[in-house]
Amino acid sequence: PMEEGGPQGQSLVSGAEDGVVRMWRWSKDTTSLDMVGQHSVGKGRVTGASWSKADPGIVVTSDEGGTVAVWDLVTNTTRSLVYGRNTIFCVACHPDDPDLVAIGCKLGLVLLVSVAGTGRVIHRMRGHDEDVYSLAWSPSMEVMIGEEKYMEWLVASSSRDRTVRVWFSREGRTVHSMRLPQDNRRGRQDSGHCWVSVAWPRDGVILSSGCSGELLSWDLTRPGKRGGSEF
Repeated sequence: PMEEGGPQGQSLVSGAEDGVVRMWRWSKDTTSLDMVGQHSVGKGRVTGASWSKADPGIVVTSDEGGTVAVWDLVTNTTRSLVYGRNTIFCVACHPDDPDLVAIGCKLGLVLLVSVAGTGRVIHRMRGHDEDVYSLAWSPSMEVMIGEEKYMEWLVASSSRDRTVRVWFSREGRTVHSMRLPQDNRRGRQDSGHCWVSVAWPRDGVILSSGCSGELLSWDLTRPGKRGGSEF
């Protein structure tokens, strides 16, 4: 959040291959970013970072060794939570509850955890066949998918299995799924690794990357002919 920032004027958080998370402040006078703090996540490279909207004083980061770090910007302290041997690829803070965080892991596992206290796992959500690379919470608590109305925060996940799933966070179950289209240009099928990212910018629309460099806009209000949604 570049405009509102953190409690002490922080503007940007970044994580890198060296395992270090850095905090930056934007300077209007010099039109540059000044580093104002840093910490090491745990073991291995930084794989995810999420700045809490519910509590702008909290940044949650992850590493490939299965460690989630909660960085308190007010006290400049961190505490670590370890989730077994799960390789974590992404984290996303709940938009309204500062204690809830969604975690995307290797082999298709999505965790919904409480980062308060010992970091207990609330839901283990299985449905993807391969690694989960990206997560995005719904922009509001009132979500329409086709004719179905949900009065609850939903979270979308994207996976190497070339699907995007939408989860009912309160019950930990899939309520909608979308499969990325194949690239059939010149008779060529998709091949190789597909890094799929997802964003949920506004009601009724989910954005995802495709497997051939394209950006897909999924219309949640229009069911697809073969299930899922039109894009």
